[in-house]
Amino acid sequence: MKQRISRLLVLLFSIGLLCSLSVHATDDNRVAMEAYQKYISAYNEMAALMSAGKGDTPEGREVYKKYKHYEDLYKAATKTEVPQTDAPQTASSGVESDITDPGGESRPWVIGTDDGIYHGTGSGWEQQPGGGLGKDIAIAGSGLPWIIGSSFFDGIYYHDGLKWVEYPGGGGGLAIAIAPDGTPWAISTKGLIYYGTGSGWVEQPGGGIGNDIAIDGRGRPWVIGSTNGIHYHDGNRWVEYPGGGRGSAIAVSSDDTPWVIGSDGGIYRGTGSGWVEQPGGGKGKDIAIDERGRPWVIGTTNGVHYHDGTRWVEYPGGGRGSRLAVKTQASSSSASQVKATQARVRALSPAIDRFELDVMRYPTEQEGLKALLANPGLKDWYGPYVKEEKEIADAWGTPLKYLSPTGKEYRIISAGPDREFGTADDVGVDN
Repeated sequence: MKQRISRLLVLLFSIGLLCSLSVHATDDNRVAMEAYQKYISAYNEMAALMSAGKGDTPEGREVYKKYKHYEDLYKAATKTEVPQTDAPQTASSGVESDITDPGGESRPWVIGTDDGIYHGTGSGWEQQPGGGLGKDIAIAGSGLPWIIGSSFFDGIYYHDGLKWVEYPGGGGGLAIAIAPDGTPWAISTKGLIYYGTGSGWVEQPGGGIGNDIAIDGRGRPWVIGSTNGIHYHDGNRWVEYPGGGRGSAIAVSSDDTPWVIGSDGGIYRGTGSGWVEQPGGGKGKDIAIDERGRPWVIGTTNGVHYHDGTRWVEYPGGGRGSRLAVKTQASSSSASQVKATQARVRALSPAIDRFELDVMRYPTEQEGLKALLANPGLKDWYGPYVKEEKEIADAWGTPLKYLSPTGKEYRIISAGPDREFGTADDVGVDN
């Protein structure tokens, strides 16, 4: 009797799944469609084994792994849920959120409460490969982080996509910011204001003392002064911002609008003649402005939030931090090439997904991106997954570097405008 019921259930599930498949047959996303078809096949295979009482066997467990693998591929390709079956489910690691696009170009970076360096993934936080400890953080137009190190990691560093590299000339400090042309600026431990030359540091002409620093779209430095006043440098001298004001942290948007955490912890935006408090209130400890002009803050309880134009929204996965940064703008010296390279790298994602769909793993670092163009000797390779070699090169014509140390995720690096890997203008994009 039980076997008859099991066979009936398998039949009913198969009919339901075939109907569901017909709905999805209009999807023009090849990766999603192939993943969904293999997901259905694995499910039917698993259901048959369960019906025969072989679900909890080595064969059954192997089929279940395939089932989960293709389910995950489908979710990644469509950014949605697989139409549910009655198959055994594992708890979701995702976090429900109102954020429509929390990642991508505007993903946040924080110095954690443990001084570690973390970046947002869209659903939580990951520690930056290579570790590191920091006191402050800034993001270059390339999307890579710079930090003022802390503890035994003292100094000023940038990440080249593989490792932390100490900036020439040493140094340390309290705060750091990066100009659109890639020039680093720092507030020293004594409050002095310096900019990097590529081989060392030069004090800003006109002197000045500061506690925090930001750089606007024109490359001008803005500081919270030693008495907490807000000033910018016009190329000749320090100018106090109209309307005065006091603050503890500063950020400037790409259109040169300043934002501060006021001395009362409130969040304020400059109007050109004074300051207005951000609608919706809120209190913060640090602030950053993304490419869309949205403010992000470390809240008074150390949580990370951004303002969607109506209200403050907590970043998915919670998280706590002491300092915050987001990418404000692309490097002005080669903004179009940077954006073109980032778009080219993102366009490789479906090709890598199709490779994984066939081979059931990502390319190895040894195989690299060339495995998308020519078979490196794999039995289940059904490419090519890209048509031309230029698709695996950056906008400057340099072959892209593919990194996948764990085999579970990957990172693609462009050497950037100078065509040399391991320098500050490298462009990195994560999977």
